[in-house]
Amino acid sequence: MFEGDDWLYRDSYFGGTNFLGQDTVWAENYYGFILRPDMIDAAQAGATIKAALSTMYQERRFLGEFDWAGPHGHYQDHSSGDVSHFHGREVIIVSSVEAYALDYCGGLIKP
Repeated sequence: MFEGDDWLYRDSYFGGTNFLGQDTVWAENYYGFILRPDMIDAAQAGATIKAALSTMYQERRFLGEFDWAGPHGHYQDHSSGDVSHFHGREVIIVSSVEAYALDYCGGLIKP
């Protein structure tokens, strides 16, 4: 959870190797899964995602193209749309193979 100014951000997820989650500062749902458990496990994928997203957020952005390389693979995020309505996919590539993927979609909630 993050709170600052007029914003409150919450992220909840359930599962491990395969998982489902939801963010609420806007509406966003996502589903991630390990495609190649022989190449990456849930802990390695989680560490990669956390490091990649931390780097992206330090750049003060959320949507768009993003690439990041770490010790467990190459993280890539591709999305379309803007904060009002978006969808995308993040993947982790290990040895030129897509070993993990997550699909997401969402947009602003209007009163």
